Order: sequence, then C-alpha cells, then structure tokens
Amino acid sequence: MSSEADRTAVFIDIDIDSEISGRSAYARGVDFVSQCNLKYGLSSSDITKLGGSEVARLPELYSSDYEWSQKGPAIFKCPEDRITIELYDAKAPLAVENFKHLVKGDKGLSKQSGKRLCYVGCPFHRVVKGFVAQTGDIVTGTGAGGESSYGKKFKDDAGGLKLKHAGPGVVGMCNTGKNSNTSQFYITFKATPQLDGKHVVFGRVASGMEVVERLNDECAADDDEGKPRVPAVIADCGIALRPVRRSHILPGFVNAIWMVMVIWSSLRALRYVPVPIYVVACNARPACTAILEFLVLGKTVSMDRVVALTIIVVGYVIATMSDFAWEGDGVGYAFLYTFLVGGLSVYEHAIMCKLKKEQTPIGLNLYRLILSLPFLAVMIGVSDEASIAALPLLEGGGLLLIASSVLCLAIGVLMFELQLRASATSMQVFNTVAKFLTTMVSLVTHPADISLSAWTGYFLCVMGFLLYTFGVPRLRPRNKELLEFDRVFESKGQDGR
Repeated sequence: MSSEADRTAVFIDIDIDSEISGRSAYARGVDFVSQCNLKYGLSSSDITKLGGSEVARLPELYSSDYEWSQKGPAIFKCPEDRITIELYDAKAPLAVENFKHLVKGDKGLSKQSGKRLCYVGCPFHRVVKGFVAQTGDIVTGTGAGGESSYGKKFKDDAGGLKLKHAGPGVVGMCNTGKNSNTSQFYITFKATPQLDGKHVVFGRVASGMEVVERLNDECAADDDEGKPRVPAVIADCGIALRPVRRSHILPGFVNAIWMVMVIWSSLRALRYVPVPIYVVACNARPACTAILEFLVLGKTVSMDRVVALTIIVVGYVIATMSDFAWEGDGVGYAFLYTFLVGGLSVYEHAIMCKLKKEQTPIGLNLYRLILSLPFLAVMIGVSDEASIAALPLLEGGGLLLIASSVLCLAIGVLMFELQLRASATSMQVFNTVAKFLTTMVSLVTHPADISLSAWTGYFLCVMGFLLYTFGVPRLRPRNKELLEFDRVFESKGQDGR
C-alpha cells in the first residue's frame, strides 16, 4: 500500500432510503417529536434539542402510540451516512485525479452528455451481497454509462493494478476491459482476490465502514445482477478537511514559541547591533543550519557544500569589511538570531517529514500563526518593542500590516511545502539567495557607491551559491563505447584480427 504521505482524503455522504433504519425512518421520528412533544411532556419539539433521557424514552413512546406506530418504524438518531476514503495519489494518479474532480464537481457540464461531472445525486446501481457496491454512473445512473473528468476513457494506473483487494472497504475503478476507466467505481464488502490485477485500486475506506455494512445488509441483492432492494444515493461529497490531531498540538506550540523568539532576537539585533555584523550574522544562517542538521539529525553535508557555505560567509565578511566593527552591546543577539533561525528550519523540516502531510502546508502555517499570536502579544506587552503595536495607528499602517501578514503567510506556506522537498540547509540557502537578489539590484543601480571589497565579497557569494547548487565541475570519463572499443582494439591488435 502507499504510504500515508501519498494520500488525500475525500468524504461521501450516502443516503440509504431504508424504511427500517434510513432517513425515511428518521423523518418519521422527527415528525413524531414535532407533533407529540406536548402530549408526552417533552422539553422541545426539536428532536436535536432533547436530553439524553428523553431520547432514550422515544422508542417506547412511539411503539405505544397506536396512531403513529401504524405509520411504520421510526428511529430517533440521524443515521450515520458518511464514509471517508483515503486516496492513493502516488500509486494511482490518473484514477485519483479523476475521482477528485468528480467529487468536487469542478469540471462543470460534460460536452458530450450535458450532465454535470459530479457524483452528487448518483445512485448505487449495483449492490451484490458479500461482494461490492457499485456506483458512479453520472450519465444514466443505471451502470450502462459513465464519463471521466478527462472527457474520455483513461488508461489503467500500473501502480493501482498491483494493489490487492485484501479486505472490505477497498475502492477501485469499474471497467469493461483494459484501459476503459470512466467514472464508475466500487467498494468491496470483503476480500475479492478475483479482482486483483484487473481493476485499478485507488483508495480505501478510512472511516464509516458501518455505512458500507448497511449497504451490504439493507441494499444488497442476493443475485449477481445486484439491483438494490433499497435505493441508495450519493447525497453529498467533497474533499475532506483533515482535523488538527492531538499529536500536532505540542509541535505546533514549540514551533510558535520558536518563531516568536526568532522575531524577538531579530528586533533586538536590529536595535543594538551594527548593520555589518547583522548582515554577516543573517547570511551565516545556511552554515549554522548545516551544523545543526548534522548535530540534531545526523545529516552530513558533502565537502563541496561545506566549502560553498564557508565561501558565502567569507564573502559577506569581505563585502562589509570597509564598515565592519565589532562594536555594540548586542552582538550576541545577532548570532542568537542566526542559530534560532537555523534551529527553526531544522525543527520544521523534521516535523513536516514526521507528520507526513497529515496536515497541508497552509494548514500547518495557519496553525502556527494562530498559536503564535498570544506569545507575540505578551512579547509586545513586556518588551520595549512598542513600535510594533503602534504600527496599525500610523497612516497606511493597517494596510501595511495586512499586506505583510498575507505575504508572510504565503512565504510560510511555500517554505512548509518545500520542507518536504529539500533539506533545511538548502531552504536557508534559497532564502539567502532571495535576499541577495535584492542586494544585486542596488549593485546594478548604484555601482559607483559599492567599494572594491564589497564587489569582491559579493562575487564570492555568487560563487558560493553556484558551488552549493551545482557542485564542483569534474572531468567526465570517456564514453563507455569508446572505452570498450579501445579494449577490443588493444586485445586484437591494430589490424583487428
């Protein structure tokens, strides 16, 4: 099976119109409470507002009421009808992409059938006892049709064909042969090895198996034709929002507090440290991050990159040498800030890999920002950084604050997304390069104001960035075919015999 990192989740609400335990029975229960609440001394005519002891009495009251009991069975708790399906994005990308579009209904109307390309309102047209429940014919609703979000039949995913129908709750694509997938899909009631290798498996039921069991118990036909005994329809569907789990809370708080410490140390450094020292400290972050990655995660860096990171630091020292001075009471703040940023990057990289996309990057970033707000408020209240609190009061300050917040959120989302694709050290190198590009603008627009040492230092920085990205150019060995020709030529002699 694919790993949890490869999965997204969707929900499907199934309306099983069973007289015994479906929405019809629940509707009778709702009507009974609405019309008989005064007769039986109930506290409300709304069934959802009744106390637990009152709800427990309702079945007895209903069965003893001759008039109402003749109308048919009633239930007094809304039937569970939602299933959540985890999709195997990496194993079956074509099937998953098609399924997500049909769940969201974001492709509009079909150019071929004129039907909406969405599963909402689609019936389960075939339910076979102890086998599968089949649905997804968005064209005819009978099983005779179907249309993919691509507008045509699409080929089988090789990875999905390798996955097994190992138990109940397996979700796969219906087909009429090889590479004939459209919109129809099925959910298994038990292990069905006879389907292995013939149908693309693209997901599994992660929650709501009791709903699947109701399909089997209440809707399934006993014959292979599988015409449902009780109608069942997809009432609603969409992408499932992943809730914040308990295991996310502590990492989130640590992340939020750490971010506030980074902001605090940056403000202190800007106030008390000479600009050249601050510039050098800020741009030493990639090197500090590499050290922390090695110490904390045991992640080694190639010699090429060690040299590159050293060149970047030396380059910034030379670039600021003409103005450099170790004066000021806050030198410690600058390097505290540097190591805090490096540590934050390492920590975020670690938790993003550990959570394995249980949360989306935007979800984690919003979570972090929300958790950090109380700590930011405390920091502003107890420190002398009152200028932050006064920012919204300045002319245009509110707009600036909103724009900065949106920009920070966007950058944070991008950083979280990249955390899964690059090392923490690489993240800081990219960050430093982005800031360096703004420096290059001033170099180009005001070249006369730049000293020779600054030009030299910035040249070294560029070399360091290139070395980190591309490594040291090495001489390539001769082509393998030429080497083989040389070997044969030498073994046979120059005449080729």
